[in-house]
Amino acid sequence: AAVEPRSFGITFDPPSITLVYAKEQRLRKRTMPVRGVSAEADPITLAAQLQEAHASLLGPQLVATEQIERLMAKLVEHKKKRRERREAMRGSGGGGGGGGSGG
Repeated sequence: AAVEPRSFGITFDPPSITLVYAKEQRLRKRTMPVRGVSAEADPITLAAQLQEAHASLLGPQLVATEQIERLMAKLVEHKKKRRERREAMRGSGGGGGGGGSGG
C-alpha cells in the first residue's frame, strides 16, 4: 500500500504540518506536531527530526527534504516575527498608537 503525497499545509499555532496523501485510492490527511520550534531553531534540524519521526509519510523517498526544510523555515520565521513584535511593544513604553493628522 504505497503512500502518494499530494499537498502540505502549515499551522503556526500550535506548530504543525498537515500532509494530504493518497493511500489505497483514498485521500487521507495527517497532522503532525513540530516540536522544538523557536526563534533560534534550525529548520534543517527540525526537518530531519520530523522526517525521522514520520518516515512512513515524510521519508526522503516520498517527500523532498528541501520542501520540509522550507516549511520549517516558515515556522521559525513566524516565531522570530512574533518575538520581535513582543519586544517592540515592550520597548515602546506602551504609549498609544501613532497620532494621525486630522486631515
